[in-house]
Amino acid sequence: MRRMPFLTLVVLGSTLAVGSIIAVLVDRHGSQPEKVFRVPAGIPSDCSNDAQPALTRFIATVPDHSEIVFPGGSCYLLGASLEVDGADDLTIDGSGSTIRSAVALPDCQGGPPSGPDADLWVIKNSDQVRLRDFRLVGTNPQPGVYDGTHYCQHGVELLGSSDVVLSDVSVSNVWGDCVYVWYDDPQTKTQSTDDLVTGLTCAGSGREGISSVASTSLTITHSSFTNLRNGVTTDRNTINDQSPNLAVMDNTFSGVKKAMVNLAGGGADNAVVSGNTCDSSRPCLIYVHGDPTDPIEEVSITDNSSPALAISSGWQVANVDDLVIQGNAYLCPLSSAGTPFREFLRFSGMVNNVRVIDNTVANCIMAKDATAGSIQTDVVMQGNSLSPGP
Repeated sequence: MRRMPFLTLVVLGSTLAVGSIIAVLVDRHGSQPEKVFRVPAGIPSDCSNDAQPALTRFIATVPDHSEIVFPGGSCYLLGASLEVDGADDLTIDGSGSTIRSAVALPDCQGGPPSGPDADLWVIKNSDQVRLRDFRLVGTNPQPGVYDGTHYCQHGVELLGSSDVVLSDVSVSNVWGDCVYVWYDDPQTKTQSTDDLVTGLTCAGSGREGISSVASTSLTITHSSFTNLRNGVTTDRNTINDQSPNLAVMDNTFSGVKKAMVNLAGGGADNAVVSGNTCDSSRPCLIYVHGDPTDPIEEVSITDNSSPALAISSGWQVANVDDLVIQGNAYLCPLSSAGTPFREFLRFSGMVNNVRVIDNTVANCIMAKDATAGSIQTDVVMQGNSLSPGP
């Protein structure tokens, strides 16, 4: 068995240590920018005209090890994406400014991960980029509603970039995801690595909150997700896509239609899902779905809280090896006869080495097999409370 990742041990051991780890991620390099560049006053900043061409020309003149500062209270209209490509040690401070898309119907025919120029910010092939304090607004006229034709407008797209920090960014009403993480290029397949999303406010995205198709060591913390399909997912475009060492910690979720966290397909090994909370609008659902030939290994799901009554089947566990589910709270309704009828866990496929410990799952049946032929080995359930809820 492989050693559990350090971050998992930190989550189980000390909240203070987690905060310290995040502080290290934010200030990993600790250097001050060599020079500060302010967005020129001549670029339209009231969302009256397309500012993308002028902003693109300006960003191209800023050297590495610098800081770009947007004026507070400004609004920039984009007819195409703003892109940072090949940057090293660059801070982009929005000062609370708004970036608003003018792409009414994104074209999804440009190939994965998205159609041309539909995203608001694209960070590609870059290292140590810090994007902070922006309000990003998409053009989806039905916030929170998925459209399979125009889903390729994302708030921020990270492509093959490392040590990126997104902090205090608000994304609303995009057709796709608030944040999308993928390779730099389908051919070179350089993954995004050691990136941090903190203080994100994600609302009304048409698809997911954050979709990690190909990343390593992505941390998502102290963020909120409202009115969307899935909160955080490790979506896969191909069987070779991997997103190991994902950490989803201390976030809040409201009105999530499907799963709070969906570890979909193999490649999501060493994931940590801890300290997240859903409000009373909808229950928190967590899916851990490995592939039959590529099970997900070493996942820790701890101290998550879901006060809303379950309205469907519970957490789904399939094709997993080495899973800890500990200290979570989940609430099931009772039947008209006053008896439990919904389950907390649904097992399918091969399920091995699972520890379900000290969870409060009021009024629930502890577990059921979702499909015939599910095989469970070394599954231990102990210290769980099934007592009636309030």
